[in-house]
This record gives sequence, C-alpha cells and structure tokens, in this order.
Amino acid sequence: MEADFDPTDDYMHGYRKPFVGWYRRSFTIPLKDNLKQIWLEFDRIYRNSRMWLNGHFLGNHRGGYTSFRYDVTPYINFGGKNMLAVRVDPTIFEGWWYEGGGIYRHTWLTKVAPVHIAHWGTFVTTEVPNPGDGKNR
Repeated sequence: MEADFDPTDDYMHGYRKPFVGWYRRSFTIPLKDNLKQIWLEFDRIYRNSRMWLNGHFLGNHRGGYTSFRYDVTPYINFGGKNMLAVRVDPTIFEGWWYEGGGIYRHTWLTKVAPVHIAHWGTFVTTEVPNPGDGKNR
C-alpha cells in the first residue's frame, strides 16, 4: 500500500508495483505450556505466503483471501526464543483487484489443552417450528 502509483504498472494491482515482503517475529512460549498444542492462525495474507518457524518449513498458502493455520507444536522451543519468518509474494495476480500485499488481518497464537474442541468444531443452528411466510409480526 505504501508503493507509489505508476501508470506503467498493472492496473489490476492498482497501478502499484507489487514486491516480495518478509516478516520476522520472535516470541517465547513458557516451559509450563509444553503439554499444550500450539497453533499459528492467520486471518488473511495476500498472497502466496511461505513460513518457517525456528528454521522448519511450515508450509505454503497461495490464496490471499482465506484464513489458515499451522500446528507448530513440534517446532516450538518451549521456555526459549522462537523465530517466525514469513515470506509473502503478491506479484502473481489472483483474479481480484487488490493493490496491497502482505499480512493484512490478525495473526493469532493459540494454545490449547491436549483434549479440546476442534478448530471450528462448534456451530449453532436453529429450527423454526412454523415459519409461516417468514415475516415478523
């Protein structure tokens, strides 16, 4: 979003030249959490992200408009420093118009007990016994 407008650049990227970006973040997880499962959850990254935690490749997420997560439990250094590296490449057009690139929504570090409700494992539904015409009266 901080790039200058250039009429010679692709209009599908808002006349801004997309470029590859890197993010790095260090964090610690207390040693007392060593029996928990740890997830990194990303609400959105535009686009084609690749991630490493403590030098271990976590995966590649190509989409720019969907959330995703990684189970990072096997790679966590409990009680010590952890380093996350994220590479984002928005240069390939995805079919929607978006002039930005990078991590553009929340990122979550989630810790759960060994026995827990599955990710997105709950939902609510309703039953209307007599819906009539659907109008409130």
